[in-house]
Amino acid sequence: MQFFKTIYFLYYWVLYQIKLALGILTIKTREPTQEERFIKDRKIRFLELFEPNIENLIDFNENIDRVFYQKNILNEILKDPKNKLEIQWKTRILYDSLSRGNIIFFYDPYKMGFSYYSDQNVISYDILNAVAMKYVIMYRCRHFFIDENIVPKEYPSPLIDLYFKEKSEPNEKKMDQSHFIKRKMSMKDKSNQYENGKLKPLEPEKLQNKFIYLGKIANFQWTQPVPKKQKVLAKFTSPLLENIIKDSGVQRESMKYSDFKAKVKPLTIQIPQDNIL
Repeated sequence: MQFFKTIYFLYYWVLYQIKLALGILTIKTREPTQEERFIKDRKIRFLELFEPNIENLIDFNENIDRVFYQKNILNEILKDPKNKLEIQWKTRILYDSLSRGNIIFFYDPYKMGFSYYSDQNVISYDILNAVAMKYVIMYRCRHFFIDENIVPKEYPSPLIDLYFKEKSEPNEKKMDQSHFIKRKMSMKDKSNQYENGKLKPLEPEKLQNKFIYLGKIANFQWTQPVPKKQKVLAKFTSPLLENIIKDSGVQRESMKYSDFKAKVKPLTIQIPQDNIL
């Protein structure tokens, strides 16, 4: 019985392969989802920025202030919590529509990442990356996008070496890790270490963009708070007000009755002689 089942299976398998080879049978491919199309379209548009014929015509970093390329100066500016640089970029807002809701997006110079408000607590990194692509195109700040998996190797952001790559000093000693417990390497890990019989060189981890979730859209303040000025009342003068001020000084002084009596002249009444009987 098992023999006939095997023959039956082989017959239909060979027939399937023949139809596939002749083009009679086609394999149905899965249609991309709305999110996948969203990511793909944004990526295509973003990579167009690196084409020489477009890059030579448009400066896609014209809105990035020169201080971003001077680490010491930027750090001094950002020490002030009310610095103009952060306020400026917080006003450059992108309001984008996603398949599952909306998102408010802007760049944070202090955290060197993209901050956003959304009613979704969890948004995939690829979706946020797609929103960041639109943002840097709109506000001409391509160097803020540092994802090395997407940006071509020929056009790395200069901000990476300034802020994201730690430069080891020549005299710095490496920590001895002999006392740490090492995980036992599996056979799969060992096989992945070699290519064509040679040991593969270790690839450094690629940088990705940083995204900071700030809460629901209702928490976002559309207008920047204006500092309140202290109200100064206009000077008002009048004879009555001046007398009150003078009297207030007199009321604070105390005087003895003897002193008061000495200062007051005695009152004398003169009676005409004609009235005397």
